[in-house]
Amino acid sequence: MYFDNVNLLRAFAALSVLVYHVIELYPWKSFPVEGPLLWFRIGWLGVDLFFVISGFVITLSASQLFEQYGDKFHPVYLRRRIARILPLYFLTGFLFVLFCEPAILKNLGLLFKNLIYHLLFIHNLDPVTHGAIDGPNWSVGVEMQFYLLMMFSIRFLVRLHPGVILLVFILTSWTWRTLVFFYCQRLNLDDFNRFFLSTQIPGCLDAFGFGIFLCRMILDREQRFFPPDSIRRNPWLWMAAAVLIAWLTFALFWSSPNYWQSWWMAIFWRTGAAMTFFIVLATAVWLVSLIKLNKFIFKPLWYLGEISYGIYLWHILVIRNLSEVKTFTVVEFLLWTLFFTIALSAFSWHFVEKPLIKRFR
Repeated sequence: MYFDNVNLLRAFAALSVLVYHVIELYPWKSFPVEGPLLWFRIGWLGVDLFFVISGFVITLSASQLFEQYGDKFHPVYLRRRIARILPLYFLTGFLFVLFCEPAILKNLGLLFKNLIYHLLFIHNLDPVTHGAIDGPNWSVGVEMQFYLLMMFSIRFLVRLHPGVILLVFILTSWTWRTLVFFYCQRLNLDDFNRFFLSTQIPGCLDAFGFGIFLCRMILDREQRFFPPDSIRRNPWLWMAAAVLIAWLTFALFWSSPNYWQSWWMAIFWRTGAAMTFFIVLATAVWLVSLIKLNKFIFKPLWYLGEISYGIYLWHILVIRNLSEVKTFTVVEFLLWTLFFTIALSAFSWHFVEKPLIKRFR
């Protein structure tokens, strides 16, 4: 079961994170503060979109493997996840230390800690290792922890009503983020620590939960949980809902600049963003394949989605190294960042990732 349009969303998510980091790290102070391009100032939400997509795709994979292999699906599931995640994760991590943070190599204690934590995918659990090697890969730790959660819980999840799963996941995220908010307020912690604590796996379950919910809607062939109503598969209805929810969610965000100081924003707002991405993903799933409508326009975007994992892991290395060149304008810097990131991502996809995925499948 494959959905072409999902890759278009992956491309959008990866490019959103890349442009956001160019704006923040170059920095690009004159970047537009109104209009459609304003999205890229909060392009970090591309990570939340990835989480919703992962909830959908990983639940789909785990459900199908469980149906095919029963309780013996674990080795196949793990082999596929490891083949997809580890090669590029280790390659970019090694090159990042070598070219961006060589000082880590001189501190044996820090090097050993980073090595062990990154090998075990628990680097996101410690503020010292959270962003030490290729900053954005903190989310890879969260993803791997979610993969394990799905591996151990899929046999139970397939029996539960999707609405119950989503409710439990949302309430878990709200509870976690509530505890984090008041803990940080009490100790007067800075925004990094608020972000670090709130984005641990319990605080991200609402995003994953929306993806799980959509997957269960797709797989409900016997209509055990959802009535046989064709209107829920109408992409135009989902598109209208996406516009409405997105407008409400982001209008609320821009009217509350002190995000981490507002308890109701810090606790509840990301659920609204995840709901928006859930509706956008549902639209993409039930909309006719855009590639089949126009390959000339959408095939390049689809390909960027295919290599989006590489775009996500390579772009910080490119930004850090290009920053040494002081002669670029910000537009030139963005264009060169896109060029080198896409080139490296394409290379690693065809010569590292794809061959290993095929071999271990």
